[in-house]
Amino acid sequence: MVKNLLTSLIMKLFFLLIFLSVVQSSVYGQLTIDEFYEDKSKKLVQSRVETFDSLGVSELKKRFKNWGSTQFVNLREITVSETDDQIVLNYITDSFYYTVFTKSTLSWYVRMVVQFKEDRIRVLMYDDGNVFRGGSVVSGVRISSVPDRSTTFLDYFNSKGKPTMGSGGGLENFKKSINLTVDGLVKSIRDNSGGTDTDTDW
Repeated sequence: MVKNLLTSLIMKLFFLLIFLSVVQSSVYGQLTIDEFYEDKSKKLVQSRVETFDSLGVSELKKRFKNWGSTQFVNLREITVSETDDQIVLNYITDSFYYTVFTKSTLSWYVRMVVQFKEDRIRVLMYDDGNVFRGGSVVSGVRISSVPDRSTTFLDYFNSKGKPTMGSGGGLENFKKSINLTVDGLVKSIRDNSGGTDTDTDW
């Protein structure tokens, strides 16, 4: 009898977790694929052009590098290429997560392309795929490893362009982190702060 009761409680808990996952998906899963991507064929999440008063290309690049040096642990390691008018970074963010039974964070590559012209920059932020994740066992269920860049966020939307179950909140959080990163870059260039506290009273 005790065994049957325990089995019943486990089943109820199991279905409760599924229900909560579905509820979370319905609440946080309102972002459609066309709202997430500016151009899903290129996996472009965001593009932005910002103008600045009387700042040449060399000064804009210098301020970008100052910001990057404080934003990332090692700017040189994540710099993919640099030309006279463009810098490309490839960095990792932990802002994406999905929730099925439990909340799991999945690290993700972001390709950041910054183009420079007199008095303005253009920032392009791309979904560059998942970071390798080793296999694990959750609640007795074995989860296979995920190879590097084997999925993109396109895989987290269903055929109707809606987020798959449990991924809606993480997709919105990733999109928000992209916006905050670009906002921080623009503010740093305008303030010429490098993203650090410029208070000289120390």
